[in-house]
Amino acid sequence: MDSQLCLNVFTREMEQHDNPHLTFETLVLRLLKRVSHSFHLPCSHVLEVSRQAPYLMDPHLHQDLLHIWTLRSKHATLDEQHCVERILDRDNVRSSDLIKLASILQKISDPKTVYEFFAMDGYQGEDPKKYIDLFRYEAEEARGKHVRAVRQLYRSGLVQTPHECRSFLESIFEGTCPESREKKFFREIYII
Repeated sequence: MDSQLCLNVFTREMEQHDNPHLTFETLVLRLLKRVSHSFHLPCSHVLEVSRQAPYLMDPHLHQDLLHIWTLRSKHATLDEQHCVERILDRDNVRSSDLIKLASILQKISDPKTVYEFFAMDGYQGEDPKKYIDLFRYEAEEARGKHVRAVRQLYRSGLVQTPHECRSFLESIFEGTCPESREKKFFREIYII
């Protein structure tokens, strides 16, 4: 949505109600209410979706999942197909769908692909279901940057398993990481 349009709606809202105590969150909710009303969608439905599906799937993850799904060599059940389609057609997904997705990917894909998709850094073990909370973090947050870096470690081939990833990250944090161009790059990600 255009920032000028948002500013106009905020200004109009402030002028109409003349309440100096309105919070930014209240204004955003009112904006959501107006937008949802213009699409004939109950605002309660919008709020319910964000409450029930708090896990964010960015477009890159959608592309990765679609790539994994199209390259699968094993047949999937109709239920598994519906689960993947539900995830692919939404930005916000439910934890139950991500838990089921972990099982599906373990069945149809190689372990390294699962480790990368779920950004398994080894600190929570080797069960991808334990890493589902990582989908709550925006890319700009510190934890989101960590998730991106872990996925990049797998993608670059520097690590193959969560145990290797954890050892590599610990060597970065402890300053014992052997020097190489790739390792220096990842060390700088965490120092910054």
